[in-house]
Amino acid sequence: MGANLLALLFLAGHCLATQPWAPGQQSLAPAEVTDRPVIGILSMEPTPTIEKYCGTHDSYIAASYVKFVEGAGAQVAPILIGQSPEYYKQMANSVNGLLFPGGATYFNEENGYAAAGRQLYDEAKAINARGQYFPVFGICLGMELLAVLDAKEDLRSPCKSEDPLPLRFLPGAKGGSRMFSRAPRKIVTTLEKYNVTVNHHRRCVTRAEMQRRGLDSDWRTLTVSEDAEGVEFISAFEHTRQPFYGVQFHPEKNIYEWKRSKHYPHSERAVAASRYFADFLVSEARRNAHSFPEADERHQLIYRHQPVDTNQKLMWEQLYFFSKQIDPPTTTQNATLADSPGSQRDFDV
Repeated sequence: MGANLLALLFLAGHCLATQPWAPGQQSLAPAEVTDRPVIGILSMEPTPTIEKYCGTHDSYIAASYVKFVEGAGAQVAPILIGQSPEYYKQMANSVNGLLFPGGATYFNEENGYAAAGRQLYDEAKAINARGQYFPVFGICLGMELLAVLDAKEDLRSPCKSEDPLPLRFLPGAKGGSRMFSRAPRKIVTTLEKYNVTVNHHRRCVTRAEMQRRGLDSDWRTLTVSEDAEGVEFISAFEHTRQPFYGVQFHPEKNIYEWKRSKHYPHSERAVAASRYFADFLVSEARRNAHSFPEADERHQLIYRHQPVDTNQKLMWEQLYFFSKQIDPPTTTQNATLADSPGSQRDFDV
C-alpha cells in the first residue's frame, strides 16, 4: 500500500513537472527543470564611437550584460547579427532564454539588431506556443524593441532620462505580476523609494501609445517613471500571456559599470535591487530543458571570446566584439582599447 502510494505520488509529480505550459496560465508556470541555464544575448551593430575600436568586427555586447547573467548562475551564448533564419531558430531552441540588451542603434538597419530580434522574438512565440516555457527579457533599447515588434511600427516617444530614478508601481503589480510577485519586500521598497534604477534613453514607451495601438491587452504596465521634463514612461512591463518582460532602466550598470562621470548608484541596496532582476531572468530560464549538443556547447558559449578593456574611454568597462562569420577560438587574456582621437563622445545606452 505504502509503495503504491509513493509510486502514485512520483507519477503525479512527474506529470506536473513535464506537462506542456499553456501560454496565459501564469500560475501554472512549470517548475525548474535545468540547473545549467544558458542565456542568449543578442549582439548589436556598433555606434560611430565604438567603430573606432572594432577592427574587422561588426557587432558587440557590453560585458556588463554577460556578468549580469553569469552572476545569477547562468552561462552566456552570444547571438550574432546578420545571420540566417536557420541560425536564429537553432539558437533560440538551444538556449534557455533571451536577453535583448540596451544600446544605440536604429531599428531599420538591414541585418542588424532589430532584424535579428524580430526573428528571435517570432521563434520565442513559437516555442511557447508548443508548450515550452521560454523567457525573453529586454533592457532599455531591448524593452523598446519588444514594444516596437508587437506594434509593427515605431511607437516610441521623445523622452530624455539620464539619472537614477525610483519606480512607481501600478495597482496590483507588486503581488500580482510574475516579475515582482516573488520580490522580497525590501527590494520593492528600495525600487519604490530610492533613486536606484539607472536610466539612459532618449526615447521611451508610454502607456498612451500602447493603449492607442491596443497593446495594453497584451502588455501589462507594472511600473512607470518620469523623465527630467515630467514625461511619464513605462519603466517595467510584462506580457499578459507569455513569459516576456522589459525594463527601461539598466540593472546591470549598478553592479558592473564604474565610469565616474556617470555616478551610477553602487550602494548595497542599489546592487541588491539590480541583482533581483538577474536572478528573476535566470530563474525563468531554468524552466525549460533546452541545451546545445554537448560537443557544440563550448563553441557557442562566450568563453572563447576575449573582452576588451575600454580604459573608460567609453561608458562601458569592457566590450566583446564579434564578426558575422563565426570567429575561431581566441585566448582569454584581456585586450585594451588603443587611444583614438575623438573617443570621448558617449551615446545613450
